[in-house]
Amino acid sequence: LTTEERDERLRQQLLGQGATLERADEILAQFHLAWDLFASLTLEEEEALEEAKIDQINFFKRPLTP
Repeated sequence: LTTEERDERLRQQLLGQGATLERADEILAQFHLAWDLFASLTLEEEEALEEAKIDQINFFKRPLTP
């Protein structure tokens, strides 16, 4: 997909979920900022981010510690 095609798909999905055109475009702008940020990470920063992720599958299954 081209960037334009991806944006249009996301825009249509957001509109289909009830967002206004203005809100959909605001959300897309935020996605672009996030994508640009991730694209600019160094390998070391990517690894640190990966290590900092919460284990979403097992996080709530672990026993609570006092």
